[in-house]
Amino acid sequence: MALSAADNTNLARDRDAARAAGDNARARRLQQRMVAGNLRLARRIVWRCAGRAIAEGRIGLDELEQEAAVALCVAVERYDPARGALSTYASYGLFTAVSRARDKAERAAAHVPLTMRTWAEPGEVRLADVIEPGEPDLAAAVDSMRDVARLRQAVAALPERERDIVVRSYGLDGNGGVKLGEIGKAWGISGSRAQQLRSDALDTLKTLLAA
Repeated sequence: MALSAADNTNLARDRDAARAAGDNARARRLQQRMVAGNLRLARRIVWRCAGRAIAEGRIGLDELEQEAAVALCVAVERYDPARGALSTYASYGLFTAVSRARDKAERAAAHVPLTMRTWAEPGEVRLADVIEPGEPDLAAAVDSMRDVARLRQAVAALPERERDIVVRSYGLDGNGGVKLGEIGKAWGISGSRAQQLRSDALDTLKTLLAA
């Protein structure tokens, strides 16, 4: 459901209050609501920036929506309600990200991120087929994820570190799962911190997949 300017302001204030109180779980939930409630803005800017190129088949819609989703997540993360409406604050970053991706795609063939290249071809695939069974907090995402193309898009929308943790820990790059301790070491963080970041990333994935 799309959020109004007042909804975004109130959610951001509640999120900031939760952060100040040390309630990170609540802060994440509120932020995820903001991302999900503003995906329509991101899609609108994609079509405004590159609608003709998309319609003519010169640019892939999925790639541009991935860039827009990343820019939206960054904008929501940094948004200060004192600065005014979220849509105004986020629009510049969205236009910049989408325009850059559009120009890049027009200069060369659209490419898939390296960590996604070894995934299966698009088809009837469930998230459960690529993520180990029994993983907590995944039940809602499993039923809503039906094809690899959407899975690529959702994972690609994660920040770089979280994306790497999810891809490598679940072996989504075709190299088999890597222990969180090893992944954390590569990023200069502890295994427990890597586990926390993966949990946060899975929450974000569920939000993106449910949108």
